[in-house]
Amino acid sequence: MATPIRQRRTHTPLISSEQGSQAAALLEGLVWAASDEFGWVKGKVVSAPSADFNPSSVVDISLVPRKHSQDAAGRRVSVALGDLLPVSELDDDTGSIGDVLQLQVLHDAAVFETLRLRYFDDKIYTQAGPTSLISINPYKQIPQLYTQRAINLYKDSTEGSPPHVFGMSQNAYNNLVEYGVCQSILCSGESGAGKTEVAKLVVQYLAATTSKEANMKGGGSKVNPLFQTRQVQNQIIESNPLLEAFGNAKTVRNENSSRFGKFIQILFSSDYTICGGRVR
Repeated sequence: MATPIRQRRTHTPLISSEQGSQAAALLEGLVWAASDEFGWVKGKVVSAPSADFNPSSVVDISLVPRKHSQDAAGRRVSVALGDLLPVSELDDDTGSIGDVLQLQVLHDAAVFETLRLRYFDDKIYTQAGPTSLISINPYKQIPQLYTQRAINLYKDSTEGSPPHVFGMSQNAYNNLVEYGVCQSILCSGESGAGKTEVAKLVVQYLAATTSKEANMKGGGSKVNPLFQTRQVQNQIIESNPLLEAFGNAKTVRNENSSRFGKFIQILFSSDYTICGGRVR
């Protein structure tokens, strides 16, 4: 007997009232179905109405195995026709895709599967176009992800490099230099997503890359520009414990959750080296 699955209708359905006549052909391949237990499950339709296709028609699907997933292959579930999404022939290999806009078929299930596969391969960063970066907290240390070698990679060129918070930071700095306009990086996510850590990484990257330029320029200033850049970095990062002492609390998902918004400003001199900062 098939088990009903509760769906979250936040996507464009495979079958709409205008597409009912195409349902038979569309259901010949694999489909995605939303699942509260697994996010999305992939399966093959094994039982469907013989006629009168509409979004509320119930079909049975048999789940198929997926990489890095423990959803029960062979299990049968009942799903409304309007809650199905098509499976791309490339969906088994989307973990190699670094930008979800490059997906052959773009919908919630395809994005979810791409992020899931990349996460299990320790690829926690995925682009969503040139100016948006999706980051998933790995809850562990990933070797070589934030080394000096990684900093040098994105400092030299972000083109063709894997998605990374360093790449976004470098792009913001490049735009600052090229256009002379203030840049913003917004870190948004639920409690425990890693917003505070990402903000630290942005500051560390900008300090590391601009301090090299400051060191090479050196010269005229009474204040050593390399020392000044590192001092700003340290003061911004070291302000965290003080702010967290007043503004953090324990939540269900995070033992040390920031319960306040933070606005960090990094100030640059006319030669685009760091000269100061503010935290509000």
